[in-house]
Amino acid sequence: MDEKKVEGGKSAIDKEYLKKLAEKIKAEKAKREGLVPPASQTPPPPPPPPPPMTARSPVPPTVSSAVSDEEESEGMEAEKTAIIDLASLSGQSADARIVVIDGKDEGKTLDLTRDEIIVGRSLDNDFVLSDISVSRKHFKIIRDTDGFKAEDLGSGNGIRVNGKKEISAVLFDGDLITAGARTLRFEILNPTLKEKYSRKGLKTAEDGEIITKARSPLVAWVAILLILIIGGGGAYLFYTQQQQQKQLQLKLEQEDKLDQIDQLIEERRFAEAENAIADFSQRFKGVKERELSKKFNMVTKEKENAKNFEQGKRLFDENKPDEAARYFSLVPDNSLFYPEIVALVGKERLIAWQIADIESLIKVNKTDDAIRKISALLMDDPANKRANELMASIKTQVSAQKIETIQTTVVKEKEEKKREEEEREKRKQELISKGKIKEAPKPPVVKKPPEPKPPVVVAKSDYTMDDIQSAIDTYVSKDFNGAITKLELIAGSSDAAVKKKAQDLLEKIKKFKTAYDKKEGKKALVFDKQISGGKLKDELADLGKTTGSGASKKGEAAEDEFASSSSSSSSGASYDEEKAKTLYMEAMSLKDSDPEAAKNKFREVLRYADPEGKYYKKAKKALKE
Repeated sequence: MDEKKVEGGKSAIDKEYLKKLAEKIKAEKAKREGLVPPASQTPPPPPPPPPPMTARSPVPPTVSSAVSDEEESEGMEAEKTAIIDLASLSGQSADARIVVIDGKDEGKTLDLTRDEIIVGRSLDNDFVLSDISVSRKHFKIIRDTDGFKAEDLGSGNGIRVNGKKEISAVLFDGDLITAGARTLRFEILNPTLKEKYSRKGLKTAEDGEIITKARSPLVAWVAILLILIIGGGGAYLFYTQQQQQKQLQLKLEQEDKLDQIDQLIEERRFAEAENAIADFSQRFKGVKERELSKKFNMVTKEKENAKNFEQGKRLFDENKPDEAARYFSLVPDNSLFYPEIVALVGKERLIAWQIADIESLIKVNKTDDAIRKISALLMDDPANKRANELMASIKTQVSAQKIETIQTTVVKEKEEKKREEEEREKRKQELISKGKIKEAPKPPVVKKPPEPKPPVVVAKSDYTMDDIQSAIDTYVSKDFNGAITKLELIAGSSDAAVKKKAQDLLEKIKKFKTAYDKKEGKKALVFDKQISGGKLKDELADLGKTTGSGASKKGEAAEDEFASSSSSSSSGASYDEEKAKTLYMEAMSLKDSDPEAAKNKFREVLRYADPEGKYYKKAKKALKE
């Protein structure tokens, strides 16, 4: 029988074949009425062979009932039935369907009217299962010449057919397909296909009848026993599968809650994170207790770090860096807020604050804390000169064994912090990949011109006034910390006069630096006059400006005072116009290629040039520009 495709993938019966079959039925009817010789006299012509069938075409109904040796009325009724059945083959009804038998989608069905349907969690699938354990594209059911098949589409949990994990499997009527935590039943609606694809018995190749073999009583009892064993095993397998599905769903729910806690921490919603941790502990008692304890401790610490960060940021924005340093120093380097502090104030300033903190600890004889902080600083910056100097001075007071013990502890703490940071970063990337959080843009780092490096200070057995002059020169170059470092060493001189001079200058430079940082121009000008004879007068002019006519007059008076005394420096510096000229020419050559180096050269010109000379005025003008 020839088949023709119609819309929807169904096959249509060839009309010519129907016509021939109807003529055959009429011929049989005429034979019964005596119009044709009996079968013994004239053998009937063989019936036309049925057309070939494909697995996709419904099996045509037999017409043997229409030509059996029964009464004429039954023959006519068979003829009517045969024609109606053949006509029904051109319909669009489905041959099979799938039904969800558990979960919130229970009872949901789909008739299989196409050669391929896709099942999964995504809304663009042919059949949608709304469960988190189901992949977006989980599996598909296809129909080919071998019947129906279920094929896994690379899902996370795979598929099981009747409890057995499969990649591709032929489907029979009543088979159970498990995807994640959802189970579907496959049902064949076409009676012929249902008989062919049934697991209840074997089908003969010719007429499709089920072969039933005679069984002895012993065989029957064995069969019953096997049925009981198989039934019990199936029930146990079903129970085990249900338990596994519940455990899987519980595990997925726990992971989702942990993701939510980490998301709240990364978004710095610490109060909500604390509530989520408490809720998890109460709901899943005894689960992830150690991990939850670490998260709770982290949230507690970060709440305190948040307060210190906000307070330090406010003070820093108000141009109070020394006060801000007290709060920023309380935020550890493994905190969520530490990268923002680095971006806000710069790594060099943080190191300077750490050095100042260490020096204050040494002054109050807290050597253990000082050793701990120096060791941590040197692990990050082994070449830090000041940290090495401070460590060398401590080694003369504390035993090497004690220092080694503290350093070992610091190393272990650093390693533990590093592991915590790596775990947190790994967890953060997992949340980003799952779409829970978005990767925050890195805070912008404001590039600042590099500060002049302090000169290398080498401890000497004794110091002279030339060393004091060198410290003053360092001060004039605006390297205040470098000048302080030099004077601290000189203050230990055995020469009483040098020692007294160094201590006096050290105190004045520290007071000057405090006034300079606070932008108190008047005080800074007074101290600068005492230190260098007013060498930084021009640099401090803008710093000392105030509003109001009275203040302006006072500023002008201060300018006149410094101008009149510029030729008599308390530091005893002498003018060298030739050197000033050379430095000026070098500064001009560097003006375009290296402005910072040129700026330093112009400052040196001011140191050696006569304030009334032309190179002093030119260098001053260049610096203003």
